[in-house]
Amino acid sequence: MVDFGNYHVCQDEPYVIKPPCLVYSFGIANDFSFDDALGNLSCTVASFDPSMHTKDHVRSPHVSFYNMGMGAINTNSFVPNKDSYVKDDQKWKIRTLKGAMAELGHQNRVLDVLKIDIEYYEWAVLDNMFETDLLKNIRHLLIEYHLFPNRPDKGDYVYHYHVRLKIIST
Repeated sequence: MVDFGNYHVCQDEPYVIKPPCLVYSFGIANDFSFDDALGNLSCTVASFDPSMHTKDHVRSPHVSFYNMGMGAINTNSFVPNKDSYVKDDQKWKIRTLKGAMAELGHQNRVLDVLKIDIEYYEWAVLDNMFETDLLKNIRHLLIEYHLFPNRPDKGDYVYHYHVRLKIIST
């Protein structure tokens, strides 16, 4: 395991991350340490976070930021739940992984790393990734799972546990 900013990534063969590498990082919260570390390896890094209210921009020669989030649908008017990152009424641009890859011209590409830290929305996104059969195109999947007092519904915990097992066995 090697530290890349605030995440650890396996660097054992045959999964060593090296150019030409493509990284998608969803959920930045103004901490680009992971994204910058992989950009320093000369990976092409796409950083996404609509909660930052920051316009699309090129951060460095290898890291680009997109004011877009990840979801289970493609929409330009997603209304997020209010939480520690969202204090007022907002509408976000959201794309499925397949939609984001198409929008950035990365269809049929392998993602060397997909990092997902999207505050509970990961559960619906994972279902969508199974439906679209995209897991086969991901070499490293880093997910921060979220269980909040009011979501997901406690009745769905067993289902979500099975989704997690499905990922591990994939």
